[in-house]
Amino acid sequence: MGTVLIVDDDHALLEVASSMVQRTGFRVLCASSGSEAVELFQKNLDLVMAALVDWRMPDMDGGEVACALHQMKPDIKILLSSGYSEEFVMQAVASGVPLNFIQKPYSFEQLKTKLREVLDA
Repeated sequence: MGTVLIVDDDHALLEVASSMVQRTGFRVLCASSGSEAVELFQKNLDLVMAALVDWRMPDMDGGEVACALHQMKPDIKILLSSGYSEEFVMQAVASGVPLNFIQKPYSFEQLKTKLREVLDA
């Protein structure tokens, strides 16, 4: 099916999201920081078709990660996740990069549906 890069500085959430995405049939690459995500993405550019990125992280926020990934691969599908509202996050990011959003906490079914929606767009 392809590979999804998952980025979250909360290791428990990273494990849960990774397990959920694997259950949908995707391979997964995990990063616990924005800088690690950018480096991992660069090394696996041809494999990664989508990224699930936490919005609030200490070294690079989700918007900065999204911009970096988009510069390397303009057709990458990016799904930002946050406990903050979609309206608040999208206004704060305002990067010009095509972004999608999923509200934390999300269920397996919500993530599965959203991933399919994002990849089919």
